[in-house]
Amino acid sequence: MKKGEIYRLREEFKKHYNTESFNHPFVFWENEGININGIMITCSSIPKYSNKEFEEYHFEKGYEIGFGKSDKYPKSYFAPLYLLKKVKFDHLEKVGKLTQGGINHLEIAKDDLEYTDWETHMLKD
Repeated sequence: MKKGEIYRLREEFKKHYNTESFNHPFVFWENEGININGIMITCSSIPKYSNKEFEEYHFEKGYEIGFGKSDKYPKSYFAPLYLLKKVKFDHLEKVGKLTQGGINHLEIAKDDLEYTDWETHMLKD
């Protein structure tokens, strides 16, 4: 796994995890022991979540996950969270990749992201 690659949980392994924790693809950032730190990608621009916008050039072309999802969701965002993902590497599938511009975009924002796991974050809502 390399910084900037986009992963999601493989369908056959969803029964082993809290699916809310893996409802969205995420950008791999680094390992923390046997766990993964990542940044969640979403198509939601709902103001209460304070999601930050990506630009189209932030995503490499040719992958399943890229900029926007559909006509209804034409843009992509990242959640203002630096998430600890407790998952086995082989339970994930690579579905996209950021360009160097996308990695730089997250690098600038990373220090302002809340470090947490999804379950802890959801208890705040």
